[in-house]
Amino acid sequence: MRPKKFLLILLFACAFLYLLCRPQTAPASVRSGLLLWYHSVVPTLLPFMLLTGLLLRLRLLEPLLPFLQRCLAPIFGCSGYGVFAILCGFTAGFPMGAKLTRTLLDQKKISHKEACHLIGFVNNPSPAFLLSYVAADQWQHPELGILLIGNVFGSALLYGILSSFRFRSVRTDTLSRSGSVRATAIHESPQDCFALIDSCIEDAVSATVRIGVYLIVFSMLVDAAASVPLASTPVGLVLFAALELTNGIHLIAHSALSFPVQLVLIPALAAFSGCSVIAQSIGIASMDHDMLRSYLKSRPGVVMISCLLSFLILLTGNYK
Repeated sequence: MRPKKFLLILLFACAFLYLLCRPQTAPASVRSGLLLWYHSVVPTLLPFMLLTGLLLRLRLLEPLLPFLQRCLAPIFGCSGYGVFAILCGFTAGFPMGAKLTRTLLDQKKISHKEACHLIGFVNNPSPAFLLSYVAADQWQHPELGILLIGNVFGSALLYGILSSFRFRSVRTDTLSRSGSVRATAIHESPQDCFALIDSCIEDAVSATVRIGVYLIVFSMLVDAAASVPLASTPVGLVLFAALELTNGIHLIAHSALSFPVQLVLIPALAAFSGCSVIAQSIGIASMDHDMLRSYLKSRPGVVMISCLLSFLILLTGNYK
């Protein structure tokens, strides 16, 4: 049995056992996951997935490819479509970067090697999440939002730049195909266009529902982990927080840990993304062995860069 399939079976088996062992409290954790999905995922990710799907299927992105290829692609050693995945991954939030990378690979817009490169750093929290939920709601310091974004996004960007040197020889050139592709899109019949739109809607709704299932499962696991005595210790707090990003940030922000320690842990947790987001991304992107290895290998590297940036902020005193 493949490791990815084994982990997914183990994950859902643990959630099923929790339902059997804690029938009184399990429904509350299920409701918590559903509310998180309804309030956070559906209003933001569903329209974004639909729009990006239409941009790619209708080939409306083609006019922008020369600009993207010329200005930003040399920095990351990728194609114009790769830059589009980076931009979407840094603005839409989890797991849009991984989902779009897989879509581009399936549509043969990028190569498999480029997908393995991109998957390591395109999956990030949205700026709105960092500014509103973390800086304003949890820290009660909205003025630190820019520092937080600079840390989390800076660590991902630095990792992408450093890791790009291994992939610069396999850049994908999509510009030569843009003319013929665009011409095909213009001559599509109205029936074909509506069928294409229906396909984009079906794909976006399917991905959104799958994310909701992952959120429900991890909400149950987080609730189960809260009853473990180890969760009250500093080490247990960090391990418990790493299960799910939103609850983890809340736990650290309201813990007895000093603010400088929180300034290191919370950006590192946001850069890591949490086990829930990792599981969502692996499932949504249907990662093969090479993509999975590249994605998992990137997590410690991004976290280390985030911690170094946090220590630099602490040394300069810019957080006060």
